[in-house]
Amino acid sequence: MTEQNLKDFLNSGAFLQISPDLFKVLIGPFERVSAKDIAPFKHNTLLYRPNFWDFLEQNDEFSQKSVYVSSQVFTLNREEFIHLISPLAATPPNIEWKAVNEEQFKAQFEWSQRNFANSILSKTVPIIRQQGASLFTSANVLWCLKKLLEQNSFGWSYGYFQDGAGYLGHTPEILAQWTRADRQLHTVALAGTYAKTHTAFEEIVEDQKVINEHNIVIDDIIDKLSQLSFKSKSIQGPTDVLELKYLLHLITEFQMEVADVKQTFEVIHALHPTSAMGIFPNNRAKLQEFSDFIIQKQRQAFAAPFAVVEEDSVYCIVAIRNMVFESHEVQIFSGCGVTSESNCEAELLELENKRSSVKKMLGLNFD
Repeated sequence: MTEQNLKDFLNSGAFLQISPDLFKVLIGPFERVSAKDIAPFKHNTLLYRPNFWDFLEQNDEFSQKSVYVSSQVFTLNREEFIHLISPLAATPPNIEWKAVNEEQFKAQFEWSQRNFANSILSKTVPIIRQQGASLFTSANVLWCLKKLLEQNSFGWSYGYFQDGAGYLGHTPEILAQWTRADRQLHTVALAGTYAKTHTAFEEIVEDQKVINEHNIVIDDIIDKLSQLSFKSKSIQGPTDVLELKYLLHLITEFQMEVADVKQTFEVIHALHPTSAMGIFPNNRAKLQEFSDFIIQKQRQAFAAPFAVVEEDSVYCIVAIRNMVFESHEVQIFSGCGVTSESNCEAELLELENKRSSVKKMLGLNFD
C-alpha cells in the first residue's frame, strides 16, 4: 500500500476490522453493482452498506442500492495499518457540541409506552443525536482513526469516507460472521447496558429490567432464524457479561451451519433489524410507523449492517458507536432498548454514556 493509496483511501475508502489484529481496507472510487453479483459471486471483494431503513423498501432479495465494488483491497494487520498512517499529520478536531434534543427522544419513548400499554409491542429502540459544528478535515479523520487503532479493545473498528464525508467508529456487535472454511455463522444478542463501575458487574446480572430486555432480543433472534428457507439448527450459548472499555452489556452468542454467501445474506436480511436495534414483535406496520419519526428518518446508516463480502467469507457488523462527519458538522447517534419497565431519565443517561464512550474512543474527550 503506497502513500498515494493512503491519500486515495482518505478521499474515498472504507475499512472493517475482521479479527483482533486484521483489517480489510478498501480504496475507492466505489462502483455500485447489482445485488445479484453476491450470489453467484462475481467480484473479489464487495462492500455492503445499506441505510438502516432500506429493508422497508426492498422488493428484491437484496437491496439494489447497497452493494459496491472498490478499485483496490488490502488486508493489513494493526501494526502495518498504524505504520502506514503514522507519518501523516493528524490533528484533533475543534467541535462545538450542541445540546441534544431530548424532546425527540421523549416522543419516541411515549409512543413506545402507548404501544406497550395496548399489548402491541414489548420493546423498542428510540434514538437521539448530538450534533457539533466543526471544520472537519482529513487530518481530523486521521486523528480519530489513529485513536481507534491504538486502543486494541474488544470490538470491530470500521469506517467509510467519500469526498469529505463519512463515518467511523468501533462497534461491539456483529450481525453475521461466516467463513467457508468451517461453514459456521456467528451472531449475537447484545442488549442491556451499564456504565462501568466497581459494582456494575454484580448489578447488571441482577437487574430484571435489563435481563428482560436481553431475553426479548434472544427470543427475536431464535424466531427469525427459525423462519429461514434452509434448515440449520442454531446453537445458543450462555448469557454472559461483555466488558468493554467504558460500558458493560449482556451478550449471548449464536452459531449455526451456513453453506455459502447467499445463505449468509438470507440470515443478515432475516435478522436486521434485531430487536436490539428495532422493535419487538417485528410488526412491519409498526416499524413503518416508527420510521416516520423525524430523528429516525435522519439516522441513515446508524445501526445498519456494514459488511465486507468475499467468496469465502462475510464479515458483517452492526454500525453503532460511531461518529458521522461532513465538512462543517459532526454528529453522534445513540440508541437504547425501552420496555414498559423503562424510566425516561435513566434511558437518557444511558444514551449520554454511550455518546461519551464514542468520544473517548475517537480521542474527542476534551473541552
